[in-house]
Amino acid sequence: MEELKGMSGKERFDVQMRFVDFYRDRCGARMGNGWKISLGLWSSLGLLIGALITNRVSIGNDNLTCFDAVMLVVTLVVVFGVYFWWIWKIGYDNRQDSKDMHTILESAVEELEISAPKRVKFVYYSQIFQTVITAVLLGLVWFAYRKATAGQDEPTLIQSAQALKQCAQALMESAEALMQSAQLIMEKTNG
Repeated sequence: MEELKGMSGKERFDVQMRFVDFYRDRCGARMGNGWKISLGLWSSLGLLIGALITNRVSIGNDNLTCFDAVMLVVTLVVVFGVYFWWIWKIGYDNRQDSKDMHTILESAVEELEISAPKRVKFVYYSQIFQTVITAVLLGLVWFAYRKATAGQDEPTLIQSAQALKQCAQALMESAEALMQSAQLIMEKTNG
């Protein structure tokens, strides 16, 4: 902040408040993107649970190779691993930006010779909530899967992957229907 030394008090205060706004907006944008991704993932998991409970997915060994099964499992592990890492990285980055924002804010209020607002301890409430909800939904997917396979012989990895593949196809069909609906809505609002 050495660059601010040559400015008047008001100019310095205005620049510092622009930095505060920048950090606040960046945190908000990051959180907004995190929530959008979480809601999309939760919708997909909800559709998967619905497909399993309503028996829209049959468990069988229809032309799925072991390679397909392994790739599907690895893909799911990578997707959820990256999702959990990303959600917690958002929290960490927002915590850092919050610290920077408060440091600049404290410096800015010194110009006005008033007391700075009290720093609040940053807590990862959003990340905790999103992690718990996602874990609960994953548990519900597992229980719905177990219900769908009840009374059958223990499904093999290939049969399990086949069921997940069918669920993914059902999700893709639902997503395509949602996209078509969104396009119709956009056409009606624009035209």
